[in-house]
Amino acid sequence: MRNRFPSHIRIHGYSGPLLQMHGRPDEVIPLWSAEKLFRESPSSDKEFLLMEELFHNDPWPQSYLEKLKQKVDAVGQGDDDAALADGSP
Repeated sequence: MRNRFPSHIRIHGYSGPLLQMHGRPDEVIPLWSAEKLFRESPSSDKEFLLMEELFHNDPWPQSYLEKLKQKVDAVGQGDDDAALADGSP
């Protein structure tokens, strides 16, 4: 590969919410690599979704999209609460 994506290095610099999905039969990224990345995340708000039949280029399943919406909504709600607490608009 010409372009490297050093996710295992970069994940250490991110401690925000994390929702990671991986397909067990992924033919591009092995499951062990996804699990390692998840373990290395310093986030205290993280969730790993293992999809039993999801290949690398398959469309995201509805169940993941629903979880993603919940996570984004929760982050957005948290931002609003923080802004109200410090008087920001």
